[in-house]
Amino acid sequence: MKSLEEASVFGFGSLSEAMEARLEKYFEMHSEVSVPTGLYDIIMKEIEKGLINVTMRHAGGNKVKAARILGINRNTLHKKLLTLDLEDEY
Repeated sequence: MKSLEEASVFGFGSLSEAMEARLEKYFEMHSEVSVPTGLYDIIMKEIEKGLINVTMRHAGGNKVKAARILGINRNTLHKKLLTLDLEDEY
């Protein structure tokens, strides 16, 4: 099984390359003035939300299994589900 670093993602060599390409497009779409401040926090929250959402679907909504896949404690996952407004989905 390939690691995330080895896996080809949408024609890119890695997840980071795919994300860099998407961020380049994001900056192209926004002028320097309209790029929001706090971009790091915005991006990290969106990535974390997507990661947890997809993992929870993959785990069939099983929090113990999802937490194990993510490498985090089940209680941590539960807190993240609350923080990211995903608790009602699972």
